[in-house]
Amino acid sequence: MAKMSADYGCKAATENDGLINEPDRDDLTEEDGVHLLPEQTSGPFVEAFLRASPPSPCFLGLSIRNKMSNRSRLEVLIPWVARRAHTLTVVIGDYIHRHNLIAFNEMQISEAARKAFALGSRATRAARRILSGRTGCRVLSSADLTETPGCKQILKAVSEYYASEPTFMRDVTAEVTAFAARALPKSTAARTGHLLTVLKDYVLEEISMFLYLYDCGHAVEVYPGADLTIMRSIALGLYPRFPVPCPWRTHISVNVKTMRGQE
Repeated sequence: MAKMSADYGCKAATENDGLINEPDRDDLTEEDGVHLLPEQTSGPFVEAFLRASPPSPCFLGLSIRNKMSNRSRLEVLIPWVARRAHTLTVVIGDYIHRHNLIAFNEMQISEAARKAFALGSRATRAARRILSGRTGCRVLSSADLTETPGCKQILKAVSEYYASEPTFMRDVTAEVTAFAARALPKSTAARTGHLLTVLKDYVLEEISMFLYLYDCGHAVEVYPGADLTIMRSIALGLYPRFPVPCPWRTHISVNVKTMRGQE
């Protein structure tokens, strides 16, 4: 594998044998209550991950307000991922959730951060309990990543690129506008303007966190839900001269059913 990026303080992953041949995926689409979402899954290491032989560490992202992050689903999802990853980092989207609280609940920054950590504590405890005794696994707060010098450096580079590249700015704006319209369709024009600014900061921070993990060698990411369209575009090289390319990025999207069969 080519070196991922050189300037952000992480050791890049290396690839073992080139791109993975793609066998029939039909027998891999559902197992133990975890259902693969093929239309949202992409990247060169998909089959290697599903066959439990990924050539790089993996991370599992958990949004704290996603129903897929409740304990019963985590008890299904986390072991499924851990069996396929020789090294696994579970990232709890607690601190980054402060942007939503600022945008939709009009909280001050410090209050939003405290509330976000509190909301994420249950998922954090559940993930640590599930992974107890497993080697090569850890659970991190999103703050453990976004507050590092390396991630801040990437955020600065991505923010500067956003300000200078119209195509990237357009796609980020479209992403946050669509989310705002779904979440708060009756907002006033002035409120929507504030909301878009805060959510833009959310998206840029999230992108930077994912790129930092990639730069640290985590080429494979798993998420219980849809992929972020902008991240897929970055991986495909659709933005010219993007500061942190990630051509080996592999995204695994899944849905989880509990023992009762509920999604």
